[in-house]
Amino acid sequence: MLSTVDLKNFQKILEDSITNVILVHHKQYMEQYLRFRKMNGPQCPFCKAAAKYIYAAEIKRNGADFLRRVKTNQWDGYE
Repeated sequence: MLSTVDLKNFQKILEDSITNVILVHHKQYMEQYLRFRKMNGPQCPFCKAAAKYIYAAEIKRNGADFLRRVKTNQWDGYE
């Protein structure tokens, strides 16, 4: 689903641009992601798994709009 490069880019987005939105919609997974990220860094398998889940859940929730925003890195107005 996500290449290593795409996952790394999404992790950067998750930690900066859409953290608050993801906390609202996927609180448990985002808190898990942030906890493992802080303890072990972004390469932690649990951290990566949480990011992959969030990515898939956002595709299900917002579909093409989410994918377009990932590609363009335009997050203004994303809810």
